[in-house]
Amino acid sequence: MDRTTLQKELSELFPDEKIEIKSAENNDVKTTLNRELERCELGHLFSLGMNGIKRSVTGLTITFDLTKAHLNTIFKNE
Repeated sequence: MDRTTLQKELSELFPDEKIEIKSAENNDVKTTLNRELERCELGHLFSLGMNGIKRSVTGLTITFDLTKAHLNTIFKNE
């Protein structure tokens, strides 16, 4: 998955949040949410390649490994 697809998916999942994706170490990317998560949202984040979640001062900081996203296999053209 690329950053544009991740941005689109997160914007659809959290329409009331301003989603900003930042680079992290390795091939990971990070974003911060200013709200608590529900179970279905958490499951969707795992399908997007989430590999870390941490409470920060401004909310929740979520780390994604874009190579681990299940959407990579769903949208793969064969």
